[in-house]
Amino acid sequence: MKTLLRILRVVGIAIVGTALVVIGLAAAGYLGGDQKEPGPYRSEKHNFTIVPPKSWEQKSYPTTDVVFLCPKGQHSKAFRENLNVQVETRPVETSLDDYTQMLSKQLASKFPDYREMSLTDIEMSNIKGKRLVCTYSVGEQQKVHGVYYFAVKGKTAYLISCAAHPESFAKVEKTFDECARTFRVE
Repeated sequence: MKTLLRILRVVGIAIVGTALVVIGLAAAGYLGGDQKEPGPYRSEKHNFTIVPPKSWEQKSYPTTDVVFLCPKGQHSKAFRENLNVQVETRPVETSLDDYTQMLSKQLASKFPDYREMSLTDIEMSNIKGKRLVCTYSVGEQQKVHGVYYFAVKGKTAYLISCAAHPESFAKVEKTFDECARTFRVE
């Protein structure tokens, strides 16, 4: 059992680390593959759909299914609010509680100032999941409010990670929630 937990932690580190890198790159506007007005996004590889926020740009990143960026300057000049979708195939079936603990521990270990604000039960495409709201800093100066929506079905973990500048979080939190509710596993 200890070996299994070690494997789950290592795999979890990879997906959380990737999500954090993408949030940083998206915030700085460094991702390629622009699409000005994305329609519903469909992942052929992971068989899901999601409807992005209206007028947000769709970007690509090799280890993330899709990234959506708020239009430049809409909420914050210092940060581009973003929403990222990742699907992870885990080596073994993982419970939602184990995944929740792994995600929280990884965020806390990556960010010394990580603070969990709330953790609530949700459903993502009829799969029991969680919504985690937290704060942390990217680099030494960039404060971030994050929202993570996640669910686990068998060996597959679905993660929608969202990030916003603290001053604009109240303005985009509803947008994040609305977009996450459109997520469907087909």
